[in-house]
Parts: sequence; structure tokens; C-alpha cells
Amino acid sequence: MFSTETNTGSETILSRATGRSFSTGHGRFLEQRVDLMFRTARSASAVAAVAVIVCFCVFAYMGTTPALWFWLCAVLVTNAGRFLLFNAYQHHRHRKPLKFWLRTHMLTGVLTGLAWGLLPLHSVEGQPLAFQALVLIIPTFIATGAINAYGIILPQYRAFLLSIFFSLIVSHAWHSGMEALLTDVIFVFVVGGLLRMARHFQSALMDALDAQVRLQATNEELASTNEALARQQAQAEQEQALATHVYRQLVSGSDRKASCVRTWTQPVSNFSGDLALVTRGPSGHIYFMLGDFTGHGLPAALGAVPTAGIFLAMAHKGMSVDFIAQELHKRLATLLPVGYFCCASIGEFNPESGRLNVWNGGLPPMLIRRHATGHVEEYPSEHLPLAVGGDELPFNKTLTHTSLAPRDALYVFSDGLIEASDERGDAWGLHRLKAALAQDDIDSTRIDHLQATLDTFIGTSTPSDDISLIELHPVGADDAADETDRPEDIATQ
Repeated sequence: MFSTETNTGSETILSRATGRSFSTGHGRFLEQRVDLMFRTARSASAVAAVAVIVCFCVFAYMGTTPALWFWLCAVLVTNAGRFLLFNAYQHHRHRKPLKFWLRTHMLTGVLTGLAWGLLPLHSVEGQPLAFQALVLIIPTFIATGAINAYGIILPQYRAFLLSIFFSLIVSHAWHSGMEALLTDVIFVFVVGGLLRMARHFQSALMDALDAQVRLQATNEELASTNEALARQQAQAEQEQALATHVYRQLVSGSDRKASCVRTWTQPVSNFSGDLALVTRGPSGHIYFMLGDFTGHGLPAALGAVPTAGIFLAMAHKGMSVDFIAQELHKRLATLLPVGYFCCASIGEFNPESGRLNVWNGGLPPMLIRRHATGHVEEYPSEHLPLAVGGDELPFNKTLTHTSLAPRDALYVFSDGLIEASDERGDAWGLHRLKAALAQDDIDSTRIDHLQATLDTFIGTSTPSDDISLIELHPVGADDAADETDRPEDIATQ
């Protein structure tokens, strides 16, 4: 690019030519216009070189004169000088200020105009009138065609136009004497008309170029904005991945040796509002908790972090289910803002006796499928969710007591499972879940069968809430050996 001083001088020339103001911040704007002028002028000069040869041949057919040869040489020499200028600009334009190229272009244009205007020196006396008029018409055509080459910067065209008509009038008067005065007066109106055409051409061209420059600036700004957004998105994705990893580590801690427990979690975002935890107590009892916090995503997941820590710590100490539920209620009532709570099912299972103790607050009823009969039993929630009421309401610690025989199965799940809808908006519902659990002729594990049945029901629909399920099935004597070798089934979210 050029210096500020150079750009300022060049933009002053352009401002005078167009009637528009250009600040020093538009140096590239001006350079683009000068580049365009040089490209069009180069093409026009090539056409002019062909035109001068054709004109010479036409006049030479009727007879040559020294003046015709002089005119031919003058136009070819000045045209050659312009090609030298175009070549220098193409290869060395950054070595000189933009003002230098504008002035040099104007100088070569003036010399070319003077050369073209010498055509009337060639004598055409005795020739047909139409042929005699060519010596005046041809320079006028050249002046008209030059609008496309010079018109982008009006002073350049004005200099070329005045030079070609000055030379034309003088050479015509020199050859024809006083008889040429009437014809030369007409040229004054021709010059005025061509200048007017050049102004309109320049105005239309400048509007188009202005729009192009504005569009280019807008595209560059959009590209810069998109690049910044891409960086922000990449950073956000990296931070989210880190947060997801930390979150999962914080809520993990399950005992993965209890192959009789499987979990299924399907969040609607990277962070789940559901919490599924399973661990062993010091006496070998299996503790489990399924929590469903208000909402879903990150706001709902924030409550899962302290809840997981409290539950796992108390379960590892072998504390009772009612005490764990009461302690979680107190802590969450303090941590969660008003209107936020946690529907939860907390249980303890003794593998030796089959005894099951469960506290259920706000979740759908837990289901037990009896292997002997295939019947599915319901155990509804009997309590308010954790953190509801705080210290204002007495906490109900009543537990549900039952037992599980070998190969029975307990299912604890969040409401996202039975509220998942198909394309028509019909929810899967508790009755469909019970029907799927009651089936005997299945080729896969029952939790996989539930997932496949639900996927078939909802089709292309997407669940609007997190789905979580815990399956606990005591191992019978007949299949204890098979269960020992199975992959680890417990998962947490």
C-alpha cells in the first residue's frame, strides 16, 4: 500500500473528479479504481492500434500524403508509449506513488489525443463528401469510445478530450483556413455533450464500484465475525466437554461389582437433570438412588453434584435409607433456590435376605416384576420431593418394605420414561411400560427390551425430558455362574 500522504493527494484528485469525498482510510478504494482504469485503457489502446491501421489503409487506398504518414507514426508512437506505461504499472506499481501513475497516464493520454487530432492535415480534396468527412468523424469516434477507458476518473478523460479536439480544430483550420470556422464551432457542442456523457458514465460506474467495495467490506466483516464465532464456539465446546467430564466424575462412585443392577440414562442435553447412583454399603447391602431435579440441562444438573456426594458418603457408612433421605432433604432445601426440588427414590437391598427398603418422594411408582407369576406390582410414591417445604413441614421418613425373590426385578424410573411421546403426541404411559415388563418371550435382557420398545413407539420424535431407569434383579442359584462372568452393568449419570 502507499503512504498516507500519497493517498491523500491521489484521493483529492479523485474527489475533484467525482464530487465525492474520500478519506485516507479509502486508499485501497482508490487503488482499485486506478487499476480498473489502467485495465480498460490497455484494452482500448489495443483496439485503437488496430483502428489506426485500418484507417490508414482506407485513406491510403485513395492515395497517401506525407501528412497521412506523419499522422500514422504519431498515433503509433504515442500508443506504444502507453503500452510501455501499462507494462510498467503492472510490474512496478508499488514502487511509485499512485499520484505518479495518474499524472503519467494523463500525460500519455494528452499526447495520444494530440496525435489523433492531426488527421485533418491529410488532404482529401476531390474525394466524395462522405470520405472527406471521415477526417473529422474518426477522431470524434475515438473521443467517444475513450469514455469507457478514461471515464472512471473524469480529469483523465477531460484532458484527453480537450487535447484531441484542440489538435483536431487547429489542424483542420490549418488545412482549410477560414472555411473551417463554422465546422469548428460545432465541435464545441460535441465536446460539451461528450463531457456530459462521461459524467453520467462515471456516476453509474462509481455507484457500482461503491456497492462492490461495500459488499467486499461487508463480506470481510462477516468473515471476521464468523471466525470469531467459530473460535468462541470451539472454546465453548471445549469448556462444555471439560464441565461434562468433571460433572460425571463428581457424580460417579458406584460399585461396579454388583452385576445384578443395571441403569439406563438418556439425557436431552450434555448435562442430565436425572441422577442414577448405585453403591455397596459396608455390610454388602446394595444402595441405590434415582433423582430427578427440576428442569433439565445444566441448571438441573447443578443439584446433582452435592446430592451424589452426600448419598455416596452416607451409603458407604451403612446408614439407613430414612436417615439418608432426611439428610438430603435438609441439605437440598438449603442449597436449591425456591421452586427447585428433587423427586427421588432411595433404596437399600439385602442380597442375602432379599429384603428391600425404599423411600420414594415424587417419582412415578416403582415396579416389581415377579418372576414366578409374571405379574407387575406397583408401589406408588408416598412422600413429597426432596427440598419441598424445607423446615416448615415435618419430614416423612416412612419406608416401603418388601422383598425380592431370585430373578424378580425392581424398576425405578423418572417420569421422562413414561412421558415420552410419539409423533401424534401420545405419551408412552405407565400401562405400556407394565405391558412391556410383563412379556415373557423376549430375546434380550429386559432393560434392552424396554429401550427397544420405547424407541419403536416414539419413532422419529425426540424425548423432551431426561430418561433414567434402575433395574435390580437378584441372581438365582441357576444363573449365578453366568452373572459372575457378565460385563459390568452399572452406569451413572
